[in-house]
Amino acid sequence: MIDNSSDIKSQLLRLYRIALVDDEFSQLEWELLSSFANSRGVSDTELNDFLVNPVGKITYPQSESDKLEYLCELVNMIWIDGKVTDEERELFEKFYDNFGLPYDQKSLIIEEILHKKNKDLSYEELIDILLF
Repeated sequence: MIDNSSDIKSQLLRLYRIALVDDEFSQLEWELLSSFANSRGVSDTELNDFLVNPVGKITYPQSESDKLEYLCELVNMIWIDGKVTDEERELFEKFYDNFGLPYDQKSLIIEEILHKKNKDLSYEELIDILLF
């Protein structure tokens, strides 16, 4: 794995956890997780090995841009199977709250993000929604 492997492992564990929150792990979720790993220098073999033995601390983003990037990853993982379950929505709301995002329009913002029905929500689109 590449230099910042603990950060990458943590990201992979978070995404894997998101994929499992609805008690299903589809081929599309695997492909998205694999694509994410591959784009960060982690092979499918390394990813498989890591998921078989997911030892390590799960850390969460600290900077605003990392938090927003994480929310994009979360939305994309939620939508990869074409539906938003109650568990996925609750998980998204938890991160939204923990990341200190705007509370006064929280319900409207979350509705816009989670009901966009877009498997490829970009960082820029998320910013536009948050700043509406």
